[in-house]
Amino acid sequence: MIVKGNELEAYRLSLIKYKQMTNKVNLLISKLRSKKEEEVLFTIKQLRNSGNSLILPHLFDVLTETKSDNIRKEAVKLLNDLKDENSKLEIIKALKNEKYASLHKDILSSCWQSSLDYSSDLAVFVDLFKKSDFEMAFEAFTVIDNFEHKAQLPDLEQHITNLKNDISRFKDTDKEQLYVELVHILKSHK
Repeated sequence: MIVKGNELEAYRLSLIKYKQMTNKVNLLISKLRSKKEEEVLFTIKQLRNSGNSLILPHLFDVLTETKSDNIRKEAVKLLNDLKDENSKLEIIKALKNEKYASLHKDILSSCWQSSLDYSSDLAVFVDLFKKSDFEMAFEAFTVIDNFEHKAQLPDLEQHITNLKNDISRFKDTDKEQLYVELVHILKSHK
């Protein structure tokens, strides 16, 4: 196969662009991992303007490790304001990862506060709803209630059946009413 000059030049330019982006991401990651609170806060503010979804796992690591309320507050604000569709994959990975269990409530809250649509990930939110305490279940419930594409929810009937079967386990608890309401919400989108 013969590669034409224009194609080769385009490939070379895309490699250069990729290396520049990788260098920028690596620099942001190292600043995010700084021991200096001011540098971490400045980096989080930079990420708000020109972030990359590849940095999210590192942001989650910082959130689990930091003792700084300021860093935690700014990082959570960043999560709440996510607009990049590519971020959804990293958010869902974090919600499935027990390493970030201490962050799940904040991450769930960011899912309904951001403008991103997680309706294709119904199973993740139903699972978190079922296995969590009332407070986190309420966050998962709120995410599901705010789905934009409810008519296209995957495996909707199966989730309704499973939730109905689980309601009896929570008889006379705060969570029982949440179960009933979630089943009602999902049924309304059949």
